[in-house]
Amino acid sequence: MHPILAASRETPEKAKEADHPIVFLTPDEICAYQVPPDYVLVGDCHLVRGGITLIGGPPGVGKSGALVALALQASRGLA
Repeated sequence: MHPILAASRETPEKAKEADHPIVFLTPDEICAYQVPPDYVLVGDCHLVRGGITLIGGPPGVGKSGALVALALQASRGLA
């Protein structure tokens, strides 16, 4: 589950809102949000745990090689 959705389930008011795809947070909730340490896997939120990432580019630039390298790292517990 996305961390913001999980955080929104902490109060009864937010639990009702979390049933919808859009979750509204107050500015205080946004400022207090802490990203879990294992959430960001690559870059500045380029690849995050539980998220969807689209890898695209021209042929031969290394998309498959990069994904294989990431899969190997994950299988070894390094990602």
